[in-house]
Amino acid sequence: MIVIWIEGEGPSAHPVIDRVAVGTDDVFFWRFAQNSNDHAAALQPWLATRDDIDKQIHLEKGGGMRLKSDSLIKKHIWDGVKYESNMTHYQQLLQCWSLFNSFATNFKSKPAIALQGPPGSTKTALMQRLGFMMQGENFNVIQQPTSGEDLAIKINKLTLAAFDEWDTTDAKIENLLNAILTGAPFAKRALYTDEDKHTILCNAAIMMTRNSDPMRAAGSFRRIICVPLADRGDTRYRSMTLDIIPELIGVRQDLRLEELRNCAYALLALSQTSPTTTTSYSVADFGSFVMRCAQFEGWAEEAEAMLNQLVSDQSATAIENNALVDLLASMFERTPDLIGKTYTTGFWANCLHVNGVLDYDVAMKSRVNGKYLAWQFRTHTKVFQDRLGMIVKEDKAKGQNVYTFNPPGAKTGNRNGRVGRESEVPDMTECL
Repeated sequence: MIVIWIEGEGPSAHPVIDRVAVGTDDVFFWRFAQNSNDHAAALQPWLATRDDIDKQIHLEKGGGMRLKSDSLIKKHIWDGVKYESNMTHYQQLLQCWSLFNSFATNFKSKPAIALQGPPGSTKTALMQRLGFMMQGENFNVIQQPTSGEDLAIKINKLTLAAFDEWDTTDAKIENLLNAILTGAPFAKRALYTDEDKHTILCNAAIMMTRNSDPMRAAGSFRRIICVPLADRGDTRYRSMTLDIIPELIGVRQDLRLEELRNCAYALLALSQTSPTTTTSYSVADFGSFVMRCAQFEGWAEEAEAMLNQLVSDQSATAIENNALVDLLASMFERTPDLIGKTYTTGFWANCLHVNGVLDYDVAMKSRVNGKYLAWQFRTHTKVFQDRLGMIVKEDKAKGQNVYTFNPPGAKTGNRNGRVGRESEVPDMTECL
């Protein structure tokens, strides 16, 4: 098998890649050790293939997390699709995610990748390209899970779990996905017993394709990195079986050697940087890993900006998919006299309850209060401004912010933003 470890300390530290005999010769390479005494590195394979490689990996060619213009991985994998916008940003995120998942057994929490775009944007082809590089020509995409147990079973013992057309879901599957991405195993009751359970380990890197976002749980948006893809703009497609796969097979060893060098330098970065490195991204194992590698390679400011943009995009997606925006919009449709009025978050929360729009969402009804609205309005200010015309002002007399809503296209209401009084609110029970 192939192992990587770090020899030396400080400026003299350097990665070493070597082949060692550990009972099997059909493993490409395994977990990575911080030093040569880490026997746990031989516990679980990273990639399993029947290919053989030379002992010399040519470390002098360099490596690292920063995506280079002459990268073969970029050319044959990440360049295989058309990105909706900001190609450099999303390709670098994909590169970071792919490298991070090489260390899947070293970290508990990890984000998933969602390739989102219209039919024909070759979303599935990108997953297949990555899968063929990692697992060979026997790699296959799989159908979206039909239950939580089905999800756990499908990704058990996989290096890369690639779900095709994950356009619908239910709360149980989504909640289990979030738990798995946080590092939780799946416990299943053993057959013919009432109490005995066995654990299914779920260490696979998870990718999915989708035409639109079916997720609704608040935690899903932080755990899934959405990569928006665009229509290719043409109707000419290459054969995956007879064209793309043979091309990838021809360069697969070079692709793997490049990835192996990147892993070696990532391990060197981990040995030379502090594990207390913080990140703006809440999936902190991934965010801290990215920041440590970037610090070592000298592009920490760009990496911080990339993660900040990721957090901003995820926050916007969360509130766009969040029922709160639709509930507020429904309230203004039912009671247009509220448009243009200015109230505190506590009073807006009361308006939602009295209006009746919460009656069909028990979970949201129990959650909505002044503090919850204040957090939503503060965290997702731009989305509320764009979709509901929200205006924030400071009420110095009350010592808190007050909020006005003028939804785009609305034709009624108080357009002067005058602070309303409770007595001015119409009897919304009539709207029920």
